[in-house]
Amino acid sequence: MNYSELFAHLNESDVKYCVLRNYTNFDNTSDIDLLIDDPITVDRNLTKFGYENVLWSEPYLLYRNGKTIDIRAGRTTYLGMCGGTANDILSRRKKYKNFYIPSQEDEYIHLSLHYILNKREIRKKYIIRLDYLLDKIDHNIVCKRFQELCGQSGIKLFDYLSGKNYSKALDMKWELFRSMFSLVYMYEHIQYMANKRLLK
Repeated sequence: MNYSELFAHLNESDVKYCVLRNYTNFDNTSDIDLLIDDPITVDRNLTKFGYENVLWSEPYLLYRNGKTIDIRAGRTTYLGMCGGTANDILSRRKKYKNFYIPSQEDEYIHLSLHYILNKREIRKKYIIRLDYLLDKIDHNIVCKRFQELCGQSGIKLFDYLSGKNYSKALDMKWELFRSMFSLVYMYEHIQYMANKRLLK
């Protein structure tokens, strides 16, 4: 089963998905990276067509059948921190050829955080892609989403990225992680206190 057949089948099913990156030429990549909303439905569809599940540790799922399908279920993650829910990102997805991709703003945020936090380097082809997207995206939307994810560090990050200062952006790895962690802790504490008051 080639990727075209796979996407045609997913499009006919109830699965909501998008290809996160490297979607312009599948022939030159050994895997595809998908964001999905429903792992159970995806598993049923992939195993039906000969893909073997070799990892299931949500949000990470991995399937192989000659090539690899690397899946994020429910959310994107960077060093374990949530970078966006599948519902939000998939609600903004766009049709490209016969499959779905993120909005240009979501792709820009994903590539930036993926390579700064998960990889600690940005290869030349992704710098070219980020430069291309920079001319297409709504800067206000991207800056706001970076701020929502990383606080004031997110604004600082986009200042570096929009100025194409990628070395400075890469140096922010642990600052971004600490900011994301702090925001998650603060949100969970607020939820805990709210629930505590409701129980009184």
